[in-house]
Amino acid sequence: MRILAVANPTLDLAAGEREVIALKELEGEGSQVVAGGKLWTSRYLKRLPQREWPKYRYAVCENCERYQRVIADSDEKLDVCDSCGMPLKGKSRGTFIVPEFGFIASRKKPKKVGESRPERAYSTRSYYSGECDKDNERILNLKSNIVLKAISASHGKMSAINHAGHQRFKVCNWCGYTVLGNEKIEETHETVLGSPCSGKLYKYDLGHEYMTDMLQLHFEGYSNPDIGFWHSLLYAILEGASESLDIDRQDLDGCLYPTGGDSSTQSILLFDDVPGGAGHVKRIAQDEDTIVEILKCTLSKLKNCNCGGEGGDASCYGCLRNYRNQFCHDQLNRVVVIQFLEQNIP
Repeated sequence: MRILAVANPTLDLAAGEREVIALKELEGEGSQVVAGGKLWTSRYLKRLPQREWPKYRYAVCENCERYQRVIADSDEKLDVCDSCGMPLKGKSRGTFIVPEFGFIASRKKPKKVGESRPERAYSTRSYYSGECDKDNERILNLKSNIVLKAISASHGKMSAINHAGHQRFKVCNWCGYTVLGNEKIEETHETVLGSPCSGKLYKYDLGHEYMTDMLQLHFEGYSNPDIGFWHSLLYAILEGASESLDIDRQDLDGCLYPTGGDSSTQSILLFDDVPGGAGHVKRIAQDEDTIVEILKCTLSKLKNCNCGGEGGDASCYGCLRNYRNQFCHDQLNRVVVIQFLEQNIP
């Protein structure tokens, strides 16, 4: 993010860092980030002469969670899910801008950083586009006639989209002035140089697309219509893999990807949360024994948690919950994963 201020007119922070990092910071009130020991407010999407931000229309199926996107100005339709055939409707659709030229801070002087971090909701979601280069496949026979197929791939195309809690961002197409969708603003605003701008503000989400290493886990022969089960299994395996292989949990993430046009047969997608990949998911799928050990570690971690009492019908920040999966906290349940793994780990 580039910072313009009276005291330091051209301080350039984190030059060359991926846009997805910035997107994940634009969550709090006023889109505030901590840098250089001060609290800065991101206020502009940087523009370049005769260049436009890439814009895409997108939709996430409410039935199976399949993600689809098309170029904003194209005539392509986003009416029906390519996976399950259900109509694409609801709040999980819109248009996102890719702020590929960066961000610029407010002209106002930064505030001092407080002792405690302000509480805020996490509103950036990652989705798999369906595009990748398959590397290899491991087959693991589980109990109950379930076959676990672990398919590793490189150059998996991911999309990270920040919808600001579904209130979106209001963006000026002329100067890049940007505020949260619920912020009250005056009729006119200033450009990054301080001159008045009469450009209109339009509502967008902010997004970024990147390639990374990924691992698809498909439980062939098993189906479950409860999307909460799949989210619980996803985040349980992420925790188990992190602990078993000593991987920083912040370097791993995951999402669901429907297979076979059926919302009850989800694939669990694990990916390196680093553009280009860091090799973490390749370690997970290095051999069948490693996968089994991760499943056992996952089961042990869940059974050692005390949330929900003896029944375990709950989740907490010690087992499944984290800052980034707030969108499904009410769905996460450790006991359903415990039962599944106890019945099926060989």
